[in-house]
Order: sequence, then C-alpha cells, then structure tokens
Amino acid sequence: RLRADVEQRQVKYLNNGIESDHAPIKKLLAGTGGFKKRKRAWSTLQGFESLRMLNKGQFDFWLRQDERKVLVRERSAFMNRLFNVEVIYT
Repeated sequence: RLRADVEQRQVKYLNNGIESDHAPIKKLLAGTGGFKKRKRAWSTLQGFESLRMLNKGQFDFWLRQDERKVLVRERSAFMNRLFNVEVIYT
C-alpha cells in the first residue's frame, strides 16, 4: 500500500526507453552462459555498460576533440585509467 502523498502513474510507454537501452546488453549476456556469483555478474555488467557508453560517445566531453584519431587514442587511455588494463592504440 502506498502512502497518501505518493502518486502512482500508470503510463505504459515510459518504460520503453529503459527497456530499449539495455537490450544490447541482453544480447551480450546470452554468450556468457550465465553467472555463478552475484559480484562477478555485477562487475561484468558494469564493464559492458561502460564500454557501451564509451562507444556511444557519452564520455567524449572529458576527452580531447581535436581529431578522430586522437579521440580514439584518448578513449583507449581513458579505459586504461578506469579499469587498469593495457590497451592497444589504433
């Protein structure tokens, strides 16, 4: 039961944006075969989400905008700093 000051909205289409945004993640997860531990599932999902956001250009405001090749190199360096992994610059 909801409190008196809470309004329940029943609009079907409001969830469509959220559903469509995580559909590509579902496709990636199909190849993993599932997870045995919740912590590993969480970290893998965070990695998928981060890579997806990076590819969509959602971190580009932190990076240099000089030219395309520099942007790719900056993205790679950014991922290296985030996840502490070695990257190959293209």
